[in-house]
Amino acid sequence: MKRAARILAFIVLCLAAGIGLLLLFPGAKEGYGWSDLPLLLGNAGALFALGALWWLIVGRSAGRAAIGWVILAIPIALTLAVIVLLLAARFEGMRLAKDVRVEAYAEAPIHWPGFDGPVGMAVTITLRHPKGLSALIRPPEIRMAPAVDIPADRLNATLANGAGYFKDYYLKDKTGPIALLKSVLFQELYPERFATHRFEAGEVTRLRYHLHPGTVDLLKSRDRICLMSRSAGVPRCAPGVDSATGCLRAGWPQITNPIYSFGGDLTALWLAAGGNDMVADFGPQLTEALRRNSALQDNPDTWQAMQQRFEPDGLMRAGYQVCPPAPNTHTASRVCYCRGDG
Repeated sequence: MKRAARILAFIVLCLAAGIGLLLLFPGAKEGYGWSDLPLLLGNAGALFALGALWWLIVGRSAGRAAIGWVILAIPIALTLAVIVLLLAARFEGMRLAKDVRVEAYAEAPIHWPGFDGPVGMAVTITLRHPKGLSALIRPPEIRMAPAVDIPADRLNATLANGAGYFKDYYLKDKTGPIALLKSVLFQELYPERFATHRFEAGEVTRLRYHLHPGTVDLLKSRDRICLMSRSAGVPRCAPGVDSATGCLRAGWPQITNPIYSFGGDLTALWLAAGGNDMVADFGPQLTEALRRNSALQDNPDTWQAMQQRFEPDGLMRAGYQVCPPAPNTHTASRVCYCRGDG
């Protein structure tokens, strides 16, 4: 009876070791994140508990128990290694957030022909930091609203990118669709293509960004501006009309109540990201620099006017019209406005 129980326990032990390894495979391919930590801790704990149970089943014999522990050793070691890497990356991000500082901030308004005021800001940020940093610096996003508590593991996911407005999907306290300035991800106008930078080899990194209202999804040229189709003011498609003509697809939700500002304080979302979900939050430092040096600080009227120039009504006042249907123009998520030949 004992022999049969031990054989059954050994089979279970082998299966558990295999499952423990399988749980690690998705992360080995796509990378591990902080959100994986509970699963990893549970995996390691279950394998340790199974090893202890095996020791009891084999009569607390060290020699027999060693057979089971050898089988469990690989998944346990790999799981613990990943946990250590995640913890090290988290502490590295916290260290960088303290050691990297904004040494200088400068800005200049972006003026385009046809508009009655600036359509964005060209900003230059100088960072001082330790040597040899390998993290990627994501482009900043600026809004005129109080700071909110964003968990470190949600900072990357909260960046708007093509979302148009401040993205509160992952926040406990929802903020609503707050207007922002961002570096346009898909653009052909400026040198900082894709706007992701690395730290310089020395101790100083100088960064330049061209920030436009968050509703902009694509900048082919000054004469073709594409907005996220859900942006405020984009016309809805009439029944039976395809979104390829330049309208918001029927049934899609639209932002109808954009929030341009809460008060007059500027707040930044800015971070550097590295391997194993390393995130360093530079937002508080840039926020301090903005409130001290930006011409937009305490100037909500100028801020709102800048945002509205890149809404459909503002574009039409500047001489733009919905682009005629053509390949690579309108999509379900994008509506383009052209001036002249576009």
